[in-house]
Amino acid sequence: MKIMVRADDLGYSRGVNYGIYDTVKNGVIKNIGFMVNMPDSVEGYELVKDLDICLGQHTNVCIGTPISDPKLIPSLVDENGQFNTP
Repeated sequence: MKIMVRADDLGYSRGVNYGIYDTVKNGVIKNIGFMVNMPDSVEGYELVKDLDICLGQHTNVCIGTPISDPKLIPSLVDENGQFNTP
């Protein structure tokens, strides 16, 4: 049996990005969930784009700014266009 360990939240912050990068470089992680709507997502992608990993989309509908126009999803966002958080 094989066990897959996944690192979620690439793009969430600089610290998370480098933590994930370090675990990939040290051979712990081969599968990453990528939060494309977060402020540090471009930096995160740049860190891992050339590594031998499986990069998947991490659906995020609870924090940050949506990629969609907030006017199209009014029940999910607040008056500032940010996802509603409980």
